[in-house]
Amino acid sequence: MKHRKSIDLRSDRPVRTRYAQFELHKALKDLSSWEMLGAECDVCQRQSWFDSGAIMRWVGADMTLFALQPRLKCQCGNRDGNKLMIGLMRRD
Repeated sequence: MKHRKSIDLRSDRPVRTRYAQFELHKALKDLSSWEMLGAECDVCQRQSWFDSGAIMRWVGADMTLFALQPRLKCQCGNRDGNKLMIGLMRRD
């Protein structure tokens, strides 16, 4: 949602989340505009939400979620077993 002065008022937390384990075949460009991309660490259970546009510019819009998942690294240093999540943005 945009403020009248073009300030992005995006919430950092989604309304609902789901693990992307059954949607790993999707490309980043196939995500809807109201879906947020996030990750959860397998060791410390920390959750983090990403800017999908920045991820697409960094790795390309054609990359699948299956290829993106092994690249996830938590702040605790863990790279193994991290899971992608898809969240739905608020409709404020």
